[in-house]
Amino acid sequence: AQWLADMTNGMIASDGIAIIRADEVVSTGATPDRAELLALSRMLDSASPSRVFDTDHLAGLHLPAATSGRVAGVLSIPISRMPRDYILLFRREQLQSIRWSGDPTKTLEATPDGMRLSPRKSFAAFAETVRGRSLAFSPRDRRIGEAVRVAMIEVVLRLTESNMEERRRAGERQELLIAELNHRVRNILALIRSLVNNTQVAHVDIESYVASLGGRVQALARAHDRLTQQNWAPFPLRAVFEDEIAAHSGSRGRIVLEGDEVMLTAPAVTTLSLVVHELVTNAIKYGALSVGGTVHVQATRLPGEGLRLRWRERGGPAVQAPTRRGFGAALIERMVPFDLQGSAELRFAVGGLEAEFMVPENYLSGGPTSPAAAAPARPGAVTAGDQPLAGLHVLLLEDSIIIAMEAE
Repeated sequence: AQWLADMTNGMIASDGIAIIRADEVVSTGATPDRAELLALSRMLDSASPSRVFDTDHLAGLHLPAATSGRVAGVLSIPISRMPRDYILLFRREQLQSIRWSGDPTKTLEATPDGMRLSPRKSFAAFAETVRGRSLAFSPRDRRIGEAVRVAMIEVVLRLTESNMEERRRAGERQELLIAELNHRVRNILALIRSLVNNTQVAHVDIESYVASLGGRVQALARAHDRLTQQNWAPFPLRAVFEDEIAAHSGSRGRIVLEGDEVMLTAPAVTTLSLVVHELVTNAIKYGALSVGGTVHVQATRLPGEGLRLRWRERGGPAVQAPTRRGFGAALIERMVPFDLQGSAELRFAVGGLEAEFMVPENYLSGGPTSPAAAAPARPGAVTAGDQPLAGLHVLLLEDSIIIAMEAE
C-alpha cells in the first residue's frame, strides 16, 4: 500500500490509500477502518465495478465510511474483472466558505400586517462554511486512475496466467509423485506378501511364525521410517545397525561396529536392513549373542569398488554348517548379490559365524548412478509333473530377491 501511495501521490494527490482484495485489506494514511472499507467495497460492487468512480462527498455515497471524519472524498479504481478488488484513494475534508449576497435563510419578522421578510437584512452579505466535502477529483485525476486500472488489470491477468501455469506444472509433479508412491506401495505390499509366504514355509507353529514375520516387517518399517524422515536422502550404515540393536535389548554393547563412516542410498538401506536383521536374529537365537559372546563388524570403503562389510561372531557355541538352508539364510546369502549386484559369503567357522558382503560403489553416497536393471538370477531347478512349465528353462526378471523367491 505504501508503494502504491508513493507511486500515485506524484500523479493523484491523496491523504490515504487502501487496497481491498476479497476480504484482505491493506491501508496506509488517512482511511476508514477495515469494517468500513469492506462495507464500502460491497457498495461499490453494486455501483460500477468496471470503471473508475469518484466523489468529493463520501457521506452522501456511503455514510458509515465518512462518520469517523477522517476522510470526505474517494477515488475508486477497480483492479480486477471480478468485484471487490479495489485501490481506493482518499482525501480529507476541506472546509469551504461560501459568501452569499444575503442570507439564504432570510428571517421572518412579525409586523402588524403579519409575518414579513426583513428587507433591510435580506441583501446583507452572508458567509456559510461547508463541511463533509473534500477537494474534488479532476478529469485529469480520473484519466490517470483509468490508466492505473488498465495497467493493474494487465498485471493481475499476467500473474493469473503465471499462477495457472505453475499450478499446471505442480499438478504434473503431483501426478508423478502419486505414480511413484503407487509404485512403491505396490512393491512394499508385494514384498510383505512374499515375507508372509516364505516365513510360513520355515515355521510349523504359529508363535514362532508370528515372531519371525513381525521382526522382518518391523526391520523393513524402521528402514522406511528413517528414509521418509530424511526424504530418501543417503543414510548412514551405522544407523542401520543402531536401529536393529535398539530393537534387541540382548545385543546392546555386544555388537561392535568399526571402520569407515559410509552413507548408503535408499535401495541399499532397505536391503541391508533386512540382512542385518537376519544376522542379529540368528546370533541371538543360535550364535554368539545367545550366550556371552560378541559380534565385531568391520566396514571398509574401497575407492572405486564399494563397501566391504565383515561380520565376525566370537565367544558363542561351537558352529556347525546346517544341513539345509532356511529362508533367513537365503536372505543373508542372496539379497546383496541379487538386489544390489554385490557379493555375499557365509562361513560356518567353529569359533563363530563369519560373513562378508561387498556392496558396489553405486549404492554408496557419491558413487555412480545405480544400474537400471539387476543382474539375472541363477536359474533354479524345475521339477517334473503336471505343471505347464515343467521341463522348460524360465528367465525370471525381478528386482527383489524376496519376491523372486516366491515366484520361483
